[in-house]
Amino acid sequence: MRVEFEGPVECALESGAVTLSLRGRERGGAGAAALFAGASGSSGLTGLPATLHDVRLVERAAASSARQVGLQSRELQLDVVCRSLQVHRDAGRAFFAAVPPVPVPAATRLGWAVLLSVLRIPGAAQLLAALRGGR
Repeated sequence: MRVEFEGPVECALESGAVTLSLRGRERGGAGAAALFAGASGSSGLTGLPATLHDVRLVERAAASSARQVGLQSRELQLDVVCRSLQVHRDAGRAFFAAVPPVPVPAATRLGWAVLLSVLRIPGAAQLLAALRGGR
């Protein structure tokens, strides 16, 4: 597994199941987050800066059930041992590329805008219901 961030990456020590989180923009422009559970570093994690730059995560072969991940950045290089590593990528760009937007005519947009604006007036909903023959 390999994850490459570009530019500034927010680095935060957490408490609970996730002990270290990295948030930034992955190469290619999509937002991403790497969440480490049970993380400990070769030289400790307490001295990590709040922001790292051009971070690269490379998983190394592990002899035990723990995962070993090399964290390389401009500021430091660190071997992180963790129980699990989750990488969350922003799927918005791929989703909207696969599903084209539905064109809505201007008259339809204007009609909905007028209706919703009128419904903000107290009593307008009852008046429209009465005009439609509702209750």
